[in-house]
Amino acid sequence: MLSFLLVCFLFSFPNLAQAELTTINVEIDRAKANSEKWDILNGAPDIAICVTNQMVGMECFPDGDKIESITSSQCPDSFKCKFNADLPEGNFKIAVVDVDVKFNDPIGTGLCHTGTTCEIGQAKVTIGDPQQ
Repeated sequence: MLSFLLVCFLFSFPNLAQAELTTINVEIDRAKANSEKWDILNGAPDIAICVTNQMVGMECFPDGDKIESITSSQCPDSFKCKFNADLPEGNFKIAVVDVDVKFNDPIGTGLCHTGTTCEIGQAKVTIGDPQQ
């Protein structure tokens, strides 16, 4: 019985080996939804992202495993950013974050999947080639 359950468990999840390096391009609006600037002195946001799916949970780029634990940005003081991540097929929850010293500011959170461009809060997120 234990062998049967183990086989069922192993075959019920997608194969992680099928994940492939995918480009994620992020473009941020020039101001927050309330028209305020992202950072003091009219600075641009310091961009990081978190990707969540049922198989692997949450992984943040460039570092961290939750939004609150991100300590550095992939693209400091920028309205555009490019990430490369191993993403399995399917839908993902994407959280775009402005990394700050005290508290990280959410830019937007939403669902997106490979081959699409999604409007997520104050961000436009393109995962892979949107022409697929």
